[in-house]
Amino acid sequence: MLRCSIRNAQMDLRLMTDLSSPAPVVRPSLPAGRFRRLRAADKRHLRAHLLRLHPDDVRHRFMGAMPRRLIDRYVRGLDWQRAVLVGCFIGRSLRGVCELHPIVGNRAEIAISVERRFQGRGIGQALLGRILVLARNRGLTALELRCMIDNQRIRRLVGKFDGKTSFESMEASTTIQSLPPTAATYGTEIAEQAGTIGATLFRFWLGRAQRNWAGRCWSTPDLFHQPQARDEPTTPAA
Repeated sequence: MLRCSIRNAQMDLRLMTDLSSPAPVVRPSLPAGRFRRLRAADKRHLRAHLLRLHPDDVRHRFMGAMPRRLIDRYVRGLDWQRAVLVGCFIGRSLRGVCELHPIVGNRAEIAISVERRFQGRGIGQALLGRILVLARNRGLTALELRCMIDNQRIRRLVGKFDGKTSFESMEASTTIQSLPPTAATYGTEIAEQAGTIGATLFRFWLGRAQRNWAGRCWSTPDLFHQPQARDEPTTPAA
């Protein structure tokens, strides 16, 4: 009898603890994102994406309030011959964009926007990683990103890519120093343009090259670090 009462008391205590503790936040599962370059034909997707942004995200993206008519004007005025845009599509809708705008010489400006519902899922990091590869292939090695000082999400994101941040008034300016292009970065861009099949073939080729030519080409597939040069052993002449 005593043992049964103790067991019941323990169950009641566990139930009270479970009811008093906050319920865990469960994010609904979403379809996998599809990343690709955006072209001039994607203007309507870009416009719809920017108009769906939360007002706070619009302020962070454009460094201030941006009325609907100004967003329309911004999309219409994009120079698609110079600007490089990468988007993340979930289903048929564009949910995230990373923009690369050359300034002068090897300098360029980066801007990132991800819709509120899809934040915190690694989309921004994947977009920025892809845009860094494209920047390297175009000789753009000083990449600047400006944001509001309270935009902690973007500041943490660029910190993952060794961005150096300086503060002035209510703005934060971050510079990411990129490296010159390599065969791997060119191959990555070609594979991305070729689509899923091309990307799969490229990853297969890269893995095979690492196994067969370890120490001769590069020691790591990391596309954001310069491969270390290795001295080839000399063979004495016969």
